[in-house]
Amino acid sequence: MNFHSSHIFREGNKVADALTNEGISLQWCVGDGRKISFWLDNWLGKPLASSIGVIGCIPLHAKVNEFIVDSHWALPALTAKEAFVYFSSHIVRRSWGKVIWSKAIQPCKSLVVWKALHGRLLTDDALQRRGFSLPSCCSFCGSHAETGVHLLLRCPRIMVLWKWVCLLFSHSFSPWSSLEDVFLGGWVSAFSKQKRRLWIFIACTLIWYIWITRNLLRFEGKVFDALEAQRHLLDLFKESVRESFHTYNNHAVVSVYSRLGISQLSANAPSFTPQYEATD
Repeated sequence: MNFHSSHIFREGNKVADALTNEGISLQWCVGDGRKISFWLDNWLGKPLASSIGVIGCIPLHAKVNEFIVDSHWALPALTAKEAFVYFSSHIVRRSWGKVIWSKAIQPCKSLVVWKALHGRLLTDDALQRRGFSLPSCCSFCGSHAETGVHLLLRCPRIMVLWKWVCLLFSHSFSPWSSLEDVFLGGWVSAFSKQKRRLWIFIACTLIWYIWITRNLLRFEGKVFDALEAQRHLLDLFKESVRESFHTYNNHAVVSVYSRLGISQLSANAPSFTPQYEATD
């Protein structure tokens, strides 16, 4: 049934609010509850189904009297299945979700990228949002407050690394507005399937490297050198690509491999054979 507010009901609400503010506890009288929908009627000021978001998750035909036993409430509990349906239906599907989790990318790198895309890396601005009072300074350039976007994309010393990586793919560098654009931006989506997979692989490695290096600079007093970083990254790219890829014949991808100084490869995760110790 639909609830239609009336002048008397609105005035009654005002009185109830006033009395409640004075410390007097009031309750709505629902009678035996046989004619009132537990989930859909406005007997608590707002329909329960909309206030807790269970529409589409559970049956909504129950009446209030079904939850009263011996003049006491016997409120329902969601089953594990119902709870899963409810929460899974409220998950925001990210278009980059399947991109960063790949058999060709080490999980430790995918995890750092996942945290970065969700704003979960504990950069200075993230800590400040959590209530920490602290001065903020980028560990790479030393001239800008540290935010997630600045650290991973906009710091001048980090942009040098992104420019270098873009050159490996024969593409001019243009600063991205967000981290999502690194993986789903216009020119990236224009890559062939094989070249796009390689780009995602290398981009994840670079983001992971930036975060690891940031922590070394901040907590261990290391000094950042862009040329040394490029040499280290090149070694990381070569080592990881050799382990995770096999031959591709796509010309665009072959050119990237030649710049890396390795033979052309195609995606294939390294095989793993578990070793078990003999037990008595």
